Amino acid sequence: MRYDLNPVTGIMNVIKEHKITDLILGLHQKKSISSTFLGNLAEGILEQCNTTIFIYKANQPLSTVKRHLVVVPEKAEKEAGFALWLMRIWNIGRNTGAAIHF
Repeated sequence: MRYDLNPVTGIMNVIKEHKITDLILGLHQKKSISSTFLGNLAEGILEQCNTTIFIYKANQPLSTVKRHLVVVPEKAEKEAGFALWLMRIWNIGRNTGAAIHF
């Protein structure tokens, strides 16, 4: 069991301790009109984290997804970091067992 100042601090400490390189966050469900788009937790992590973060709007659990549809803009392959991004997307598909379609 661990205790931290708040959830953001706890997640940041785990990221550092375990040298996590990729993080998947679920997009929160808005509770009121004044809620932020991402939610306080995601915004706090984005402000403090240098890890690659994928934000997932969970209409269904990630483990039940059968296919990932990836939209890539024209000439994206010319951007710095494209190969790394592509490898991470491929790893998500491999680890979830879902097919990837571009």
